[in-house]
Order: sequence, then structure tokens, then C-alpha cells
Amino acid sequence: DPSTRVRTSGMTSISRLKRMSLSLKAGFKNEAKEKEENQLKKEDTSPDHLKKQKRKSSTTMMLHRLSGFGHLPKKSELVESEDSGASVPDEFYKMLVCLQEHIQEEGIFRITGNQSKIQELKSHIGESDIQLTEYDPHVIAGVLKGILRDMKVPLLTFEIYDWCLAIKDLGYDENLRRTYIRKLLGMCPETNLQILDDLFGFLSQVNDQSHINKMTAGNLAVVFAPCLLRARDETTSVSKMLDDAPIVTSIIETLIVNHQLFFNHELHATSSSSNLNGTIWKSTISS
Repeated sequence: DPSTRVRTSGMTSISRLKRMSLSLKAGFKNEAKEKEENQLKKEDTSPDHLKKQKRKSSTTMMLHRLSGFGHLPKKSELVESEDSGASVPDEFYKMLVCLQEHIQEEGIFRITGNQSKIQELKSHIGESDIQLTEYDPHVIAGVLKGILRDMKVPLLTFEIYDWCLAIKDLGYDENLRRTYIRKLLGMCPETNLQILDDLFGFLSQVNDQSHINKMTAGNLAVVFAPCLLRARDETTSVSKMLDDAPIVTSIIETLIVNHQLFFNHELHATSSSSNLNGTIWKSTISS
């Protein structure tokens, strides 16, 4: 039947076209896959890709090791001279007390005080009759920062600097970051912790008034990070310091915002004039 032959021929042609179409699609897919594999092979041998893969592997290993924090050295294992702990002059605490009266001062710790007055106040440190009320609060704040900045060993010691930088591998898990920071604080000498407790307690109060003084925890962290946490090697390149700065600053900001979380406080009286209003916070690291 001619009509049947036509229909059969037409169906055969359609079927052939479908097979050709599928064959072409499969060919395109194979070609795309082959191109992708070739690209991956090229990337696998490129220095940037190798560096990226190494960093990814290092991060995975770090996260695995941090799961128990067993790799962090204990305070007793630190044999550097900084183990004996830090000390600050009595004026440091007197300055904190004095600055509490100016806690709403706009730009406190950020605005630079008169340099000649700062040098003058510095020269009076150690004198029993020093009159802080005669000085502008920005001058007092400048001297206080200088005391911390000029310490031979920072309060957050050289020993923990590299460990602090490793926090970047924890990602954005705040609970894990806080646990890690708590362990880092546990590596500091007790005397350092007492000073840090007083300092961060005060900076926390400044942050609470940031709607007036414009000094948020982030702004305060930018100011105090270089004073409290720095590398031992003074030849560290500027680019390396700039790379590390956001990590260091984030740690200081976390300590300011979560001050009471990191320190247990038992407020007790003391006759020492070197402590805030005749009292100190007895610092112990939260377990």
C-alpha cells in the first residue's frame, strides 16, 4: 500500500532524526565533560590551585584538631620569661577610675590628646602626688594606651599570638570561637588576666555608652588590638601585619563584648590604691 509505505518512510525519517539529535547531544555532553576534565587537570597543576588545596586541607586538619583543643599548650608548659606575668604602674588603675567620669566623652581613646601634655603626664608616672583631674581625658587615655603599648611583653603574650591567628580556621561558629578564646586566655599568667579583666570590664562599659561616645566595641578593638596582641618578631612585614589585623581585632572585640562570659568575677575589698575604687575583680577563667 503506497500510503502505508509513505507513513513508514516518514516514521523512519523521524526516528532517524531523533537518533541523530540524541547522538549530537551525547557528543556535546562528552565534549563538554572532556573540556571540563582538561580544565581541572590544568587547575590541579597550577600553583594557585595547589595552594588553595593545601589551605583547604590545612583548614580541615585544623578543625579536626580543634575539636578537643588538646593541642594547645598548657600554662605550665610555657617556659618563656613572660610566664612570671606582667605588671602595670598604680597610675594605670587610677587612670581607669578617672576615665570612668568621662565614659561618655565622644571619641574617647580614638581622639589623640595634646602630645606635650601626654609627655608631661608620662613624666609624672610614679609620683605619689599626681593630679589626673588636671588633665584632659584624651590625654589620660593616650597615656593609658601608651602604658600598654610600651610593655616589653603584651598582656596577651607573644606565646599565644600564632594560636590566636588560627582562629580564622574556625569559620563563623561563635560558640567554637568563644571556647577557643577561653582556652587561649588560660595560657596567660594570672597577673595578666587580672589586668585584662579590669581593662576589658572598663572597655565594656565604654561600649555600653557607644550611642553617646561613638566608640563601639569594634572601634575600641581597632585602637587596643596593637597594644594587647602582637607578634614577637619586630621585623614582621607591614603586609603581614595588615593581613593579621582583622583577626587580632576580632578577638579583642569579642573579649570586650563578652567580657563577663570570659571572666568570673568575685568583687572583693582591698586596701591597695592600685585597684579600681579600692576593689578588684578576682579573675578566673571560665571552665
